[in-house]
Amino acid sequence: MTESIESPLALPAARRRFLKPAAGARPDAGVEDKILKLERQSGSFKRLIAARVGRRFAEDVWQSALLQMTEHLQRGHEVANLYAYMRTVCVNCANKELGRQYRRSEVMVGGAAELDLQGAEDAELDDSGLRYSDVRDILAAALTPLEHQVYVLRHVFGMTSKDIGRHLDRSPAAVRQTLSRADGKLRDPEVLACFDHRLTYDA
Repeated sequence: MTESIESPLALPAARRRFLKPAAGARPDAGVEDKILKLERQSGSFKRLIAARVGRRFAEDVWQSALLQMTEHLQRGHEVANLYAYMRTVCVNCANKELGRQYRRSEVMVGGAAELDLQGAEDAELDDSGLRYSDVRDILAAALTPLEHQVYVLRHVFGMTSKDIGRHLDRSPAAVRQTLSRADGKLRDPEVLACFDHRLTYDA
């Protein structure tokens, strides 16, 4: 199911918490108008974010960027070009999220028996309905730590080969080769039987 990244034109009441003055900030009636203007263009900002972190995480990053911009304005900072500055904030927040995803991927492929997956991290891996938490142990047994991490970055977090390579200090081609090896191992009949058993067991 494809998630929409479009946003309503009006700022929902539940999200007006963004408009509460930051500590030590001067109240500014113009801040709300500026935030509403940005909200009306939220679709384009979310597409910009989604191009970097994937659609699954675009809304969370947008909320973080909107909060950062709101606090910046509430502190009285002048912004000459509101939309250009917002694009910069979105890109910076997206890059920060990519770093967080990389750090989380290291935790997710680690040896901890219990893992608290956060929100979209427990992604559906295919149309069967299996989630990462359902098959984490199978992936860990079938793949090398590197293959497992690359698999998580690509299929759970939706990173591109270029972004994965930048974090792992590898070329995009090397990342694609690693993904290909992982996919080959996961098509092994014995591994497929483990997936089938997990589907039957969970049903």
